[in-house]
Amino acid sequence: MIVLTRSFRVLGPTGAGKSSFISMATGGGEETIGHGLNGHTQKVRAVRGRDPCAPERSYVFLDTPGFDDTYLSDTDILIEISIWLIATYKRRMLISGILYLHRISDNRMTGSALRNTHMFSELCGNAALPNVILVTTIVGTKDQEAASKREKELRTTFWESMIGKGSRIERFRHTPQSAWDIARKVSTHRLPLQLQTQMVDDHTALSKTSAGTFLNSWLNVLSNRLKGLSEWFQSKQ
Repeated sequence: MIVLTRSFRVLGPTGAGKSSFISMATGGGEETIGHGLNGHTQKVRAVRGRDPCAPERSYVFLDTPGFDDTYLSDTDILIEISIWLIATYKRRMLISGILYLHRISDNRMTGSALRNTHMFSELCGNAALPNVILVTTIVGTKDQEAASKREKELRTTFWESMIGKGSRIERFRHTPQSAWDIARKVSTHRLPLQLQTQMVDDHTALSKTSAGTFLNSWLNVLSNRLKGLSEWFQSKQ
């Protein structure tokens, strides 16, 4: 990997606009690349794009499956992402930064979106948060005042902790220029993610990592709620 190459991940819930961002940045002519990793990584796409203002500078976009996927469980997605992170980290291929896309055309922060945010934070860890750009996307709305209001809510409430630890907010306007304006702000200082150091350096099982522990806790809460609901229905029969 040449010095000018910057490798970063594009994360976010399903429908947040990850593929749209990469398509805008690469002009739709996506050059999917690979690093000789095993077949389990097929759900994580590596796509190369070149800065239109500096063609000698290439970027590698890693498009990951989003949580709340139609066909994959959150556990399956975490496994897919961890496989990629472990393989690249063992090859000393550190990521320059992470773009976390969040759709702000929704009227409120849903429970699943909030869960995704917590999961993302645990996956990255505090040390890597300065390399995170929180990207807001707008789908199907032209109300800029409402969009700004939602961004303020994210900044002061839901994302306050991550911003306090160095993360930044940018808005993706669904244009190639907007995509590259954001991509150029990715840090040149590469840092490992918490999931990588926990699993590779500390030899921690995925289920015992910070992200895995959070997911297990949420699944336990969901299981207890479903159990309570089932018992309530049975008592009414």
